[in-house]
Amino acid sequence: MKVAESIAEQLGQRIRDLRERQGLSQQELAQRAGIATSTLSEIETGRYTPNLKIVLSLAESLHVPLDTLLRVQQPPLQALLRAVETPTNVGVLQQWAERCYRYAQVEKLAGVEVTPAPAYPSPRSLEEAERISIQERERLRLGTQPVADIVQIVENNGLRVVGTELAENDVDGILLHNGTLGAFALINRSVPPARQCFTLLHEYAHYLMHREQPVHVDYHTLSSEKWQEAVANRFAAAFLMPEADILEVLKPFRLPHRKGAIPLYVWILLRRRYRVSQSALAWRLYSLGWISDQEHGWVLRNGRTLYEAEKTIFGNVEEPKPIPALTDRAVALIAHAYAREETTAAFTAETLQKPLALILDYLQIVRLPVPALMEHLRHKENASGGSAVDDRSVALD
Repeated sequence: MKVAESIAEQLGQRIRDLRERQGLSQQELAQRAGIATSTLSEIETGRYTPNLKIVLSLAESLHVPLDTLLRVQQPPLQALLRAVETPTNVGVLQQWAERCYRYAQVEKLAGVEVTPAPAYPSPRSLEEAERISIQERERLRLGTQPVADIVQIVENNGLRVVGTELAENDVDGILLHNGTLGAFALINRSVPPARQCFTLLHEYAHYLMHREQPVHVDYHTLSSEKWQEAVANRFAAAFLMPEADILEVLKPFRLPHRKGAIPLYVWILLRRRYRVSQSALAWRLYSLGWISDQEHGWVLRNGRTLYEAEKTIFGNVEEPKPIPALTDRAVALIAHAYAREETTAAFTAETLQKPLALILDYLQIVRLPVPALMEHLRHKENASGGSAVDDRSVALD
């Protein structure tokens, strides 16, 4: 009886805590959940243990995963996020923390060991941050060419990437580092893709150079004047746009290395090559002495005009891929853990953020060996009136 009472009290305290953090009254939450205010009051005080249907409704009304309410011990990542919570983003941050926790879980269940990238000492100058970006590119054997897949690079080096939809004026990104679970980068998918990618490299810089701090929160990444943020910006800009490569691109145009020497068409060429925002390119060229304060400010005020010029002159605007909510690596590991029978279909569907009914059939065939898979697909095609699967369409490596 005492155990049941303690569980009811813990659940009630958690619901009340989340409600208050979101600025909701008992009446407002009760209306959302379709229950009486008196019932919610009894739940929050531990005097009434709700059934699963009510708990599901409360989780949905609070915009948090069900596990946030039911798990006995909350993942340590959630406590780290309290400093950046607002009444409007609590639910989103809770969902993100749950995704990160599950990402770490499926890595462990799938038997994957994460090898972190080496830590660099915190730079004492911006030039030192530039040198670290060069060293990191050399370590990764990237040369000086533009990076094709930033997400894959950072995930292969111990920084898991999870995107989520916060308000556009909320944080750009967050780096969380926990001694048990490892490192995670949250990227706000509501901002333009070029800004998302720059923010990811900014968080990677923190991961490499400031790992001793458990949390880094970045608002309007390029605008911060704090020293660690300036250092991370310099690393990110240099990693995305190496000076050696910029000089190589400029070489055919024989431009003098002075402020005001880059014409519009070359500016657009550079932006298309690196697929960065106008402000990130301006920040980089300004730091290298290619544009003046006046030009830098003009770009920040007239970025839309430059995009229109790019579209008119080159026919389109080159943009990077947006950061995914779950990366390909994460999705594959989630499927792998299910194929090894380490997780349930319900857990897998919820982690993938897909309706169970929609993906259940595909989850069932994940565990099939190739001959059985081919036979299953043949039956499926025949049942739907389609043609049988051609053996040659299944490639084995």
